[in-house]
Amino acid sequence: MQTPKVGSGSTKFILVLLSAGLCMVLAPAVASAAKAKQVTIRGTVSEYQTLVPGAKSKYLAGAKVWVAERPSLSTKANSSGVFTLKLPASAKITLVAEAVGYLRIYAPTRRADPRYRWRAFILPTLEVGRAVSALAGIPLNAANTAPKECLVSSLPADRIIRPMTPAQVDAHGPYGVPGVNLRVSGPTVVKPLYLADAGLPDANLKSSTTAGIGLFIGLKAGTYKFTAVKAGSKFESFIATCKPGRFIEGITGQL
Repeated sequence: MQTPKVGSGSTKFILVLLSAGLCMVLAPAVASAAKAKQVTIRGTVSEYQTLVPGAKSKYLAGAKVWVAERPSLSTKANSSGVFTLKLPASAKITLVAEAVGYLRIYAPTRRADPRYRWRAFILPTLEVGRAVSALAGIPLNAANTAPKECLVSSLPADRIIRPMTPAQVDAHGPYGVPGVNLRVSGPTVVKPLYLADAGLPDANLKSSTTAGIGLFIGLKAGTYKFTAVKAGSKFESFIATCKPGRFIEGITGQL
């Protein structure tokens, strides 16, 4: 596979790609949550941008957001890249975002709950996705449009992201927690490939750096639980439903 040329931000682009706005966010539950028959989830879909001071997000009008378990439950982002999707309360959902020319991104699998009502998707172009695969040694499918097997990125974050305005999204930076051991339990147990401070994968690392991210490569089909461990700290976990070709991005937010 020919590696696409990556610009001057290549030492940091993986870090931003996998760390900015990639989780379904915890928001306060409302008093009527137990009686709710529907849950409304909102969010944004934007294009990944390299780490350049003052860079503004490119929001993807018309991007499709849908539920993997129920493909008929779908919507499209408006002209500002904002989507709204109503779901049956308590339904198991794996949100998916896609746009022509971009890598399809999957969210962790959750129950539709009023507490989890925001998702910011950041989609890399296919070119950037191919560059990431080359740098991290991730096998791609025959068309070079998705990982061959299941790929999961886990980010131990120093806070749980809450709904933000586009200006706040553009302003926030990496927030990974160093010294965290990322773990997975499920049908296939693999060790994470951690990213160094500069944002590049380093097979010699045994725990997270300030980049935070760990990549779990080559997971077989099945359901997995991802956790983060560090003395004196607690992190939330997330569930990922792996199938060949899925790129799932999750956050283990510090509690």
